[in-house]
Amino acid sequence: MIGARARWAIASAFTLGLAVLSLAPLSGVPTPRMIPHADKAAHVALYAVYAALILVVLFPGRRDGKTLAWVVLYCSAFGALMEVLQAAFPGLNRTGEVADALANAVGAALAAVGIGLARRRKRLKAG
Repeated sequence: MIGARARWAIASAFTLGLAVLSLAPLSGVPTPRMIPHADKAAHVALYAVYAALILVVLFPGRRDGKTLAWVVLYCSAFGALMEVLQAAFPGLNRTGEVADALANAVGAALAAVGIGLARRRKRLKAG
C-alpha cells in the first residue's frame, strides 16, 4: 500500500503538471484544427483522469456520494481557475473559455459517475 506522503506527491505532481499544461505560453505551438472540438474532448479526458486520480490516490476506499461530489467540485474549481488565469494573463497567448471550464467539469463528473456506478455494480454483485 502506498503511504500518505507518496499519495500526496502523486496528486501534487499531476496537479502541477496540469497547471503547467494549462498555463504554458502557446506562442508558436500549432493547435489541431482538423477535428472539430478536439480541444473540448481533451479537456473532458484530462479532467476525467484528474478526478479519478484524486479520488483513487487521496481517498482510497472512499466512493460515497459526498466524497465523489467534493472531488468533482474541487476538480471543476481547479479547471475554472486555470481558465480565469489564462484570461487574466494575455502574455500567455491563451484564452480562457467558459466552454473549456464546462468541459473540465463534465470530465470530472463523468469520472465520478463511472466510479460511482462501478462501486454500485460491485456491491450488487457481492449480494
